Amino acid sequence: MSLVKASRIVCALAATVVLATAASADISSTVFQIVACNTAGQCIGGLPIDIGAGTLNADGSYYWQLGADTNLLNMSGIPDEDIGILSTEQGGTSITIIPPGQGRSDPQVIVNFSVIGGSTAGVFTITSALVSFPTISSATGKVDVGINLTDRPGSTTGASLDSVAPHIGKSFSWVNGLPGDGGATMFRELFASNMYTTGSISQSDATAGFEAIGTSVSSMSGQIEFALSARDLASGSSTFLVTPEPASLLMLLGLALLRRR
Repeated sequence: MSLVKASRIVCALAATVVLATAASADISSTVFQIVACNTAGQCIGGLPIDIGAGTLNADGSYYWQLGADTNLLNMSGIPDEDIGILSTEQGGTSITIIPPGQGRSDPQVIVNFSVIGGSTAGVFTITSALVSFPTISSATGKVDVGINLTDRPGSTTGASLDSVAPHIGKSFSWVNGLPGDGGATMFRELFASNMYTTGSISQSDATAGFEAIGTSVSSMSGQIEFALSARDLASGSSTFLVTPEPASLLMLLGLALLRRR
């Protein structure tokens, strides 16, 4: 299943608009979304989380956390645990958004996820909010990803978590739009290793520090996609940070000092 198709399926469940949060940034009204598909590529449900479910702070930062295990919705909008469950296990499910402003120059999107597979093996695509902000020229980015796989009681023996063709990774960091918007650019694809266990296993991947994005950046989002065995648990976190390259940052600091004088 393509990442573009997953984004379009979620938009069918809940239209995405943009809500202004502060002069420094905008956050899309859908702040967290998951799409479930079968292994043949047919999308069968998902769950969008609206910005109103979390807390928007005075400084423009935002936080939402899942309060209880929640069955994903089928394409008719009915909760159905056979499609999958968004879970509070092993760190739970949440999103933290830290926009620029209030003395900050580095927007961040931090996603924590915990997903229990449905009655059969399936593909899950998790997409964060789109965070928009004044354009950062000569931008650099940094991504850290960690994923845990657990063979849960009641599932068949052995748990598996694989990448989904044609991609070799499971973590995707986007700038200047969401996949499917036309203008979006993938900054990094990480976490190529597939995972298999009869117990529990954890792995991680990251960029080599800050890396040049290669274009000016005015928005960002994070995405994770994986194929998961039935009734098993995949959990983890992804942190995506964008900042001006050091030379540009020094120039901005110099301008700020001149204005104070």
